[in-house]
Amino acid sequence: MVMTKEKFERFVKVQRSNKYNMMDPNARIVASLEKEDMLDIMKNYNKYEEMWKINQQFDKIESERIKIESERIHPKDFLSNVVKLCNKNGIQMRIVELSRYGGGPSCYDKKTNRYLNHIRYNPYKPENDVYVDTGIFDGDWIKENKLRNLLRNNNIILDEKNMNGSGGFYISSKNWNK
Repeated sequence: MVMTKEKFERFVKVQRSNKYNMMDPNARIVASLEKEDMLDIMKNYNKYEEMWKINQQFDKIESERIKIESERIHPKDFLSNVVKLCNKNGIQMRIVELSRYGGGPSCYDKKTNRYLNHIRYNPYKPENDVYVDTGIFDGDWIKENKLRNLLRNNNIILDEKNMNGSGGFYISSKNWNK
């Protein structure tokens, strides 16, 4: 029975998961360790930790994950910034929040007989791309391209594969799912 870094790492992964008491035989099974290895690790834990610094490595990975999570912007906040950018540049835009089943308030303008520009956002599926409906520009490629270029020039990732046709396009969820 020789203790290896890999065996100790498996033990520490199970330990850090907080799903098992390390005295529980199921913890040994999940860690894929022999009974002797488990007892050896428990007896010499500090020695192995000093030698391989596994917990420090896991702590570093966890702090990086937390940092990335804290830097990630919420989709609704991101889209609110998009709306502000559009409105600041003379393009009326609003967010339409969809219901759990996909429906939402109407943006149909009876005066112009067109849908007003809006971004359809589903808070129940924030991982999805969102649709920018450019109804008021219907058939006006110049204005729609101006909007697309405004967004692109402000480092907003558009879903280029869904750009065919006028009347709308998608903002990629890559903007907030990084």
